[in-house]
Amino acid sequence: MPAHDIFISYSSKDKLTADKICSYLEANGIRCWITPRDVLPGSNWGESIIDALYEARAILLVFSSNSNLSEHIKREVERAVSRGKAIIPFRIEDVMPCKSLEYFISAQHWLDAYTPPLEKHLQHLVKTIKMLLSKIGEEPVMEEPAPELQPPPAAQTEAPGLFQFPPVREETSTPPPRGERMETPLASGARELLANLKGNVGRFLIPVAGALVVVAVLFWWRAHQPREPVAVSPPSVTGTPQTSATPMNPAVQDYVNKAAEAQDINQKLMYYNKALEIDPQNITVLTKLAALHYSKGDHDKALLDYNKIISLKSDNAETYDARGNVHLAKGEYGLALNDFNKAISLDASSFNSYVNRGNTYYFNKNYDQAIKDFTTAINLKPGFVLAFNNRGKVYATKKEYKSALDDYNKAISLDAAYGKAYKNRALVYEEQGQIDPAISDLDKAISLKTDLAESYLHRGKLYRQKGDEKSAAADFDKAKALDPNLKF
Repeated sequence: MPAHDIFISYSSKDKLTADKICSYLEANGIRCWITPRDVLPGSNWGESIIDALYEARAILLVFSSNSNLSEHIKREVERAVSRGKAIIPFRIEDVMPCKSLEYFISAQHWLDAYTPPLEKHLQHLVKTIKMLLSKIGEEPVMEEPAPELQPPPAAQTEAPGLFQFPPVREETSTPPPRGERMETPLASGARELLANLKGNVGRFLIPVAGALVVVAVLFWWRAHQPREPVAVSPPSVTGTPQTSATPMNPAVQDYVNKAAEAQDINQKLMYYNKALEIDPQNITVLTKLAALHYSKGDHDKALLDYNKIISLKSDNAETYDARGNVHLAKGEYGLALNDFNKAISLDASSFNSYVNRGNTYYFNKNYDQAIKDFTTAINLKPGFVLAFNNRGKVYATKKEYKSALDDYNKAISLDAAYGKAYKNRALVYEEQGQIDPAISDLDKAISLKTDLAESYLHRGKLYRQKGDEKSAAADFDKAKALDPNLKF
């Protein structure tokens, strides 16, 4: 397997945008080679570029007025074409290529990305690259559709300021780190408390209830903060493990603070690595670094970080759960199961670990075990919307539609704004030929902006079944605009 999937060709004047694109692609499992990051110290710059060009499976050209004038870009494109490499022009400015570039890339399909926001175009770029690589013959790490995944509990990091990593999706095997969750524990706790109060508190009690909610949420938030592992220092490792009771070295704390303030993901990595040079056994820093590597899509480095943490503290369930999610993202289901089993043996009350193990069983098509784990998670946390949704998805896969509908109904009753359950319930209705209920659920999913391309596509098919060709065509157009690679 090549060391990287994509060679990113760009002008140095567009470095900020190129780094942003690179981070986004790697966060989605696409391995990139980019200068100057991947040029080894002491190596010949030109030789490194040529070697990387020849090893890459495709070339991403970040095209702008700057790259249009760059002689380096012209040479890179010429070399890529001479080797028969696929070139993906990604136009970040509304300019046309000069004649020397037009000769090489005029036949290519352009991706225009000069209308903000850039993130919308990056999502399309990821899908395009993955489709291209699959046609070339060696697809990057991609898993079959799976239930929504619970983020790794031990992963705590700040989101890079330049862009937002893809949020938790139902149809992915790659869960984001804990710091990238769509909803924080504080917000979730407040929503649950307000939902319990709704309908039970008279209008004259609202001010008092509001104050009580604030106090209750603060206590709830305090009780649910991630625990800092207590490190045990093995004889073979030098240094002093950082524990919750050990004050952090001021120099280490300074680097941690700088990492938190940094806007660039590579700067964050640099500061955390500098902190570890001072204190190589600092579990707090190692945990943040592991989560950042995970977010960046560098799963191998994340595994090294979690292995180090476990060597320092081998009885923390959350760390095994986090490492299990990395193995799951890599498709290493046996290793993932081992870690989730270990996490559950250390903390049998960890409903997150049961959900993650259930997802792993789902990938292995061990649907009965998956249902059993999701049921255990629900027993441990009766209001666990995600677990009801995931179990419903397994039932639907088994074509046990009544049980699937029961679970989706329960998820919706617990959270009326949970769009995934509406979309999934619609797919079950569609399978059963219940056109109107399916359209109604897809209306709701679309209003909640849930999997819009897929939701429009399915609703269009249902309109066509009803003979409403005008509405069907409108939905197909919307689906195609959102995802040109969607199969109709």
